Amino acid sequence: MALSACSSVGTLFDGGGANAHLAQVEPLMVQHDFEGALREGQEVLALSPKSPPGDEALFDMALVFAHYANPKKDYRRSIGLFSRVVKEFPRSPRVEEAKIWIGVLESIEKAKQVDADIEERKKGLVK
Repeated sequence: MALSACSSVGTLFDGGGANAHLAQVEPLMVQHDFEGALREGQEVLALSPKSPPGDEALFDMALVFAHYANPKKDYRRSIGLFSRVVKEFPRSPRVEEAKIWIGVLESIEKAKQVDADIEERKKGLVK
């Protein structure tokens, strides 16, 4: 009986098993299993949507979408997830890092837009 009570308390502090899922995200990213990493992050969020380690899951999922080797990288989605860390978990130790990533990724997105605008202007001049 005492062991099952300790187990329940342990589960509360573990976010209902969320930490076990969270521990899988980085190894999956290292293996370039981005879909698997995102699935594990979603599991963490399902178990801890408003409390830690939900902040870590959002942060890690944002990294998945920003990862250089991810063929489905999506900086806009990454920015959105980093923004959620800042808004939904303002006391998270990841907030400042998330803000830095937001700034870097927004700069990249702006540069891509400038490049696209230049290409459009070139096409207009060539005609």
